[in-house]
Amino acid sequence: MNRTITTLGVTAITVGTVVVSTASSSGPNATQQREQALVRSAVNSLTHRSVMAGTASKRGPRGPRGLRGPTGARGSTGSTGSTGPTGPAGPAGANGAAGAAGPAGAPGANGGFTAANISEYQGGDTFLCGTSSGACAVGSSVAFCPSGQVAISGGWDAPGGSPPVSATVGYDQPVAGNGLSGWEIIMASTTSDGTQDFAAVANCAG
Repeated sequence: MNRTITTLGVTAITVGTVVVSTASSSGPNATQQREQALVRSAVNSLTHRSVMAGTASKRGPRGPRGLRGPTGARGSTGSTGSTGPTGPAGPAGANGAAGAAGPAGAPGANGGFTAANISEYQGGDTFLCGTSSGACAVGSSVAFCPSGQVAISGGWDAPGGSPPVSATVGYDQPVAGNGLSGWEIIMASTTSDGTQDFAAVANCAG
Protein backbone atom coordinates (compact mmCIF):
# COMPACT_ATOMS: atom_id res chain seq x y z
CA MET A 1 0.00 0.00 0.00
CA ASN A 2 1.33 3.51 -0.95
CA ARG A 3 1.49 6.10 1.76
CA THR A 4 1.66 9.90 1.05
CA ILE A 5 3.02 12.47 3.45
CA THR A 6 2.13 16.02 2.33
CA THR A 7 3.67 19.26 3.55
CA LEU A 8 3.17 22.81 2.37
CA GLY A 9 4.83 22.74 -1.04
CA VAL A 10 4.56 21.60 -4.60
CA THR A 11 7.59 19.34 -5.07
CA ALA A 12 6.91 15.50 -4.78
CA ILE A 13 9.56 12.83 -4.03
CA THR A 14 8.73 9.13 -4.44
CA VAL A 15 10.96 6.48 -2.82
CA GLY A 16 9.84 2.80 -2.86
CA THR A 17 6.23 2.94 -1.77
CA VAL A 18 6.35 6.37 -0.04
CA VAL A 19 5.39 9.67 -1.82
CA VAL A 20 6.56 12.86 -0.07
CA SER A 21 5.71 16.51 -0.95
CA THR A 22 7.98 19.23 0.47
CA ALA A 23 7.44 22.98 0.71
CA SER A 24 9.09 25.57 -1.48
CA SER A 25 8.16 28.63 0.55
CA SER A 26 10.67 31.03 1.92
CA GLY A 27 11.38 28.89 5.06
CA PRO A 28 9.88 26.08 7.11
CA ASN A 29 8.44 26.60 10.57
CA ALA A 30 8.93 24.23 13.52
CA THR A 31 6.09 21.93 12.47
CA GLN A 32 7.40 21.66 8.95
CA GLN A 33 10.92 20.88 10.24
CA ARG A 34 9.58 17.99 12.32
CA GLU A 35 7.66 16.60 9.34
CA GLN A 36 10.71 16.88 7.12
CA ALA A 37 12.82 15.02 9.70
CA LEU A 38 10.22 12.24 9.84
CA VAL A 39 10.20 12.05 6.05
CA ARG A 40 13.99 11.85 5.84
CA SER A 41 14.04 9.13 8.50
CA ALA A 42 11.39 7.11 6.65
CA VAL A 43 13.18 7.57 3.33
CA ASN A 44 16.52 6.50 4.78
CA SER A 45 14.95 3.43 6.41
CA LEU A 46 13.20 2.38 3.22
CA THR A 47 16.32 3.01 1.13
CA HIS A 48 18.48 0.96 3.55
CA ARG A 49 16.04 -1.98 3.47
CA SER A 50 15.83 -1.84 -0.31
CA VAL A 51 19.64 -1.90 -0.61
CA MET A 52 19.95 -4.78 1.91
CA ALA A 53 17.23 -6.76 0.16
CA GLY A 54 18.96 -6.30 -3.20
CA THR A 55 22.31 -7.39 -1.73
CA ALA A 56 20.87 -10.55 -0.06
CA SER A 57 19.15 -11.72 -3.25
CA LYS A 58 22.39 -11.77 -5.27
CA ARG A 59 24.58 -14.80 -4.44
CA GLY A 60 28.18 -14.37 -5.40
CA PRO A 61 30.07 -16.79 -7.71
CA ARG A 62 31.51 -20.00 -6.27
CA GLY A 63 35.13 -19.71 -5.28
CA PRO A 64 37.89 -22.02 -6.60
CA ARG A 65 38.41 -25.44 -5.02
CA GLY A 66 40.95 -25.49 -2.24
CA LEU A 67 44.14 -27.55 -2.25
CA ARG A 68 44.01 -31.20 -1.19
CA GLY A 69 44.98 -31.69 2.40
CA PRO A 70 47.80 -34.03 3.51
CA THR A 71 47.17 -37.79 3.93
CA GLY A 72 46.08 -38.69 7.40
CA ALA A 73 47.92 -41.10 9.68
CA ARG A 74 47.42 -44.83 9.11
CA GLY A 75 44.86 -46.40 11.39
CA SER A 76 45.63 -49.29 13.71
CA THR A 77 45.36 -52.90 12.45
CA GLY A 78 41.99 -54.45 12.96
CA SER A 79 41.40 -57.72 14.81
CA THR A 80 41.77 -61.04 12.95
CA GLY A 81 38.55 -62.33 11.46
CA SER A 82 37.15 -65.78 12.13
CA THR A 83 38.26 -68.73 9.97
CA GLY A 84 36.04 -69.35 6.98
CA PRO A 85 34.56 -72.77 6.10
CA THR A 86 36.70 -75.34 4.29
CA GLY A 87 36.26 -75.21 0.52
CA PRO A 88 35.53 -78.28 -1.62
CA ALA A 89 38.40 -80.52 -2.74
CA GLY A 90 39.90 -79.60 -6.10
CA PRO A 91 40.21 -82.03 -9.02
CA ALA A 92 43.08 -84.50 -9.06
CA GLY A 93 46.21 -83.20 -10.73
CA ALA A 94 47.96 -84.83 -13.67
CA ASN A 95 50.46 -87.61 -13.03
CA GLY A 96 53.98 -86.34 -12.54
CA ALA A 97 56.96 -87.41 -14.61
CA ALA A 98 58.73 -90.63 -13.65
CA GLY A 99 61.58 -90.12 -11.27
CA ALA A 100 65.18 -91.00 -11.99
CA ALA A 101 66.31 -94.59 -11.40
CA GLY A 102 67.66 -95.19 -7.94
CA PRO A 103 71.20 -96.37 -7.26
CA ALA A 104 72.01 -100.06 -7.48
CA GLY A 105 71.64 -101.97 -4.25
CA ALA A 106 74.53 -103.51 -2.37
CA PRO A 107 75.52 -107.08 -3.37
CA GLY A 108 73.76 -109.76 -1.43
CA ALA A 109 75.48 -112.27 0.80
CA ASN A 110 77.03 -115.31 -0.82
CA GLY A 111 74.66 -118.21 -1.01
CA GLY A 112 75.48 -121.56 0.58
CA PHE A 113 75.18 -124.36 -1.97
CA THR A 114 75.24 -127.93 -0.66
CA ALA A 115 73.97 -131.33 -1.75
CA ALA A 116 71.00 -130.71 0.52
CA ASN A 117 69.81 -128.06 -1.97
CA ILE A 118 69.53 -130.58 -4.82
CA SER A 119 66.39 -132.61 -5.56
CA GLU A 120 65.81 -135.28 -8.20
CA TYR A 121 62.70 -135.36 -10.36
CA GLN A 122 61.76 -138.06 -12.89
CA GLY A 123 59.87 -137.73 -16.15
CA GLY A 124 57.42 -140.13 -17.79
CA ASP A 125 58.51 -143.70 -18.63
CA THR A 126 59.00 -144.19 -22.38
CA PHE A 127 59.06 -147.66 -24.07
CA LEU A 128 61.10 -148.39 -27.19
CA CYS A 129 60.19 -151.19 -29.58
CA GLY A 130 62.54 -152.93 -32.00
CA THR A 131 63.57 -151.26 -35.21
CA SER A 132 61.47 -153.73 -37.19
CA SER A 133 58.33 -152.41 -35.53
CA GLY A 134 58.57 -148.89 -36.97
CA ALA A 135 58.43 -145.39 -35.36
CA CYS A 136 58.10 -146.67 -31.78
CA ALA A 137 61.81 -147.47 -31.92
CA VAL A 138 62.48 -143.77 -31.13
CA GLY A 139 61.14 -141.98 -28.04
CA SER A 140 61.67 -139.05 -25.67
CA SER A 141 61.10 -138.25 -22.00
CA VAL A 142 61.22 -134.90 -20.14
CA ALA A 143 61.58 -134.29 -16.40
CA PHE A 144 60.67 -130.78 -15.10
CA CYS A 145 61.77 -129.05 -11.90
CA PRO A 146 59.23 -127.34 -9.62
CA SER A 147 58.67 -123.62 -10.11
CA GLY A 148 61.56 -121.59 -8.74
CA GLN A 149 64.15 -124.37 -9.20
CA VAL A 150 66.65 -124.93 -12.03
CA ALA A 151 67.88 -128.18 -13.60
CA ILE A 152 71.64 -128.30 -13.12
CA SER A 153 72.16 -131.82 -14.49
CA GLY A 154 70.19 -134.83 -15.70
CA GLY A 155 70.17 -138.33 -17.10
CA TRP A 156 67.81 -141.30 -17.32
CA ASP A 157 66.57 -144.30 -15.42
CA ALA A 158 64.58 -147.45 -16.33
CA PRO A 159 61.62 -147.59 -13.99
CA GLY A 160 59.96 -150.32 -16.13
CA GLY A 161 62.82 -152.76 -15.51
CA SER A 162 64.06 -152.90 -19.12
CA PRO A 163 67.04 -150.49 -19.38
CA PRO A 164 67.96 -149.37 -22.92
CA VAL A 165 71.10 -151.41 -23.37
CA SER A 166 70.59 -151.61 -27.09
CA ALA A 167 69.92 -147.96 -27.89
CA THR A 168 71.66 -144.74 -28.68
CA VAL A 169 71.11 -141.35 -26.96
CA GLY A 170 70.18 -138.67 -29.48
CA TYR A 171 69.49 -135.82 -27.01
CA ASP A 172 70.59 -135.34 -23.38
CA GLN A 173 70.30 -131.64 -22.40
CA PRO A 174 68.40 -129.16 -20.21
CA VAL A 175 65.16 -127.69 -21.57
CA ALA A 176 62.67 -125.00 -20.54
CA GLY A 177 58.92 -124.88 -21.09
CA ASN A 178 55.97 -123.01 -19.58
CA GLY A 179 58.35 -121.11 -17.32
CA LEU A 180 59.83 -124.34 -15.91
CA SER A 181 63.36 -125.74 -16.13
CA GLY A 182 63.90 -129.43 -16.92
CA TRP A 183 65.91 -132.17 -18.61
CA GLU A 184 65.11 -134.08 -21.81
CA ILE A 185 66.30 -137.43 -23.11
CA ILE A 186 65.75 -138.77 -26.67
CA MET A 187 66.73 -142.39 -27.48
CA ALA A 188 66.57 -144.72 -30.48
CA SER A 189 66.54 -148.52 -30.28
CA THR A 190 69.31 -150.33 -32.13
CA THR A 191 67.84 -153.84 -31.88
CA SER A 192 65.35 -155.28 -34.31
CA ASP A 193 63.10 -156.69 -31.65
CA GLY A 194 62.50 -156.54 -27.91
CA THR A 195 61.22 -153.75 -25.66
CA GLN A 196 63.27 -151.27 -23.64
CA ASP A 197 62.19 -148.38 -21.39
CA PHE A 198 63.72 -145.19 -20.01
CA ALA A 199 62.64 -142.04 -18.12
CA ALA A 200 64.44 -138.71 -18.01
CA VAL A 201 65.81 -137.54 -14.64
CA ALA A 202 66.43 -133.87 -13.69
CA ASN A 203 68.62 -132.80 -10.77
CA CYS A 204 67.11 -129.49 -9.63
CA ALA A 205 68.43 -126.81 -7.29
CA GLY A 206 66.82 -123.73 -5.83
